[in-house]
Amino acid sequence: MGQAVKFRIWRSGLTPGLEIIHTNSHDHAYPPHLHDSLEIIWMRTGGGRLTCQNRCFDILAGEAGIVRPNEIHSGGGRGTNLEYVAVHLPRALLQPAFGHFQFLKDAAGDPVSFKVVSREKAESLLPIMVRTLCADLPSDQLLFILTPILCQLLDVPSPDSELLVERSAVHPAVSKAQAIIRDQCANRVDVSELAVSVDLDMRYLISLFKVATGTTPHQFQIALRVEMARVLLEQGMPLCEVAARAGFADQSHLNRHFRRRYGFTPGVFREAVSVRPNIVV
Repeated sequence: MGQAVKFRIWRSGLTPGLEIIHTNSHDHAYPPHLHDSLEIIWMRTGGGRLTCQNRCFDILAGEAGIVRPNEIHSGGGRGTNLEYVAVHLPRALLQPAFGHFQFLKDAAGDPVSFKVVSREKAESLLPIMVRTLCADLPSDQLLFILTPILCQLLDVPSPDSELLVERSAVHPAVSKAQAIIRDQCANRVDVSELAVSVDLDMRYLISLFKVATGTTPHQFQIALRVEMARVLLEQGMPLCEVAARAGFADQSHLNRHFRRRYGFTPGVFREAVSVRPNIVV
């Protein structure tokens, strides 16, 4: 059996949702989950394989992978231990410069949910990004510094380009439904009422939502609740309170879904986490 996973986490005191996670070397496999942020996964040792939108991507040591906000993805090592640094950049921070996040594109110019960054580019730019984030600057100053770094990582021109500010490729009803679910994450969201809110038939909305995101509206809400619980767990509150605040019926309900999304229980996750004043890479 491989070494148990440990998480060293830095979290911004000024920008909600901004965090950096540095793991030890481990062989844990992560079931399908999501983050309400742009995620950059920098592979420090070993090699990882990530699955997103039914496609598999390999990330070799030194390379990085970038996942769009709210994309369901899973992953782990490729038969060996891995160690990585994950940077979570919240949508609210990046929205002024990067619009609908349709800047991840394949060679044909079509939007994709995941992008691999070369070792040379990752190792020259990501240490600068991590040091900048750990300085915990105000959001406007931070975005000013981050924008050219992100543009280089993504191989895109400046945010003034139409490439970055174009309309989302996702159906507007799906985007609106996602926004409603995010805003009411901890409360009950009735899918039939959600369909009325976006002016679609309920079955058609569920089908459209699943094609666009890889999951149903209900499972999307559960994933957001689990992500909320993950953050609350670091604050030391009782598990029953974490469950209540994140919208779960009780602690066993939280345990079941947390394990399904991350591969271990909330209690094990809490024991694996240490909060740090900065992350050194």
